Amino acid sequence: MKKNIIRTVALLLCVVLASLSLAGCSTRADINMKATGVCMTVEEFRALHEGEKTLEECQTQECQMAISNLKINSDNVTMYLTQVRGKLYQMSSIMGRFFADETRTKAGQDVVVGWMLDSLNESANINSIGVLLFQICHGNEPDDTLLVNKELSGQPHLKVYTVDEDNVLYFYEVPLPDIFAGVHSADYEAVNAFDKWYEDILKTGGNVEVEG
Repeated sequence: MKKNIIRTVALLLCVVLASLSLAGCSTRADINMKATGVCMTVEEFRALHEGEKTLEECQTQECQMAISNLKINSDNVTMYLTQVRGKLYQMSSIMGRFFADETRTKAGQDVVVGWMLDSLNESANINSIGVLLFQICHGNEPDDTLLVNKELSGQPHLKVYTVDEDNVLYFYEVPLPDIFAGVHSADYEAVNAFDKWYEDILKTGGNVEVEG
């Protein structure tokens, strides 16, 4: 059974990475969206967060992400999340649940957050990805929490922040993809547990255990 899981995951990984690099495997995998982002060490993020450096002054690297096989059933969500940093390929099988962002919804905004867990973990020989923030923002309200693409403030957008097993942080901020256009806060339970996603990162120096 475990061998079958590994074969299946490896095949899907090949598919997604091929789509990201525009070369390699040929497949029918359901690639729902792709995005380009910025990654940096925890030390660089701390300097950015504390105002010691601007984003332009930080040592960063371009990274790519793909979401595939996305399935949404009420407030439950599953997907494969793949990202590339240089020659490092990473993949996780994500199981999660959507919630309304209580702070934002009380302010009259339509914002959904996802609690996302890596269900693949070490069942296959693939680097895991931990999701720190998954936030779907509808509406045209200003958003001063954008880190990378501040020009998205005032328009619908998606934020996906992740951490890998090397404690490198990844930041993807993109215009809201069509696949999440129907995901609205009014349909979900409201929680207030995502505004300070970075606190544990800064306290522990980035030693985040990627659990599954």
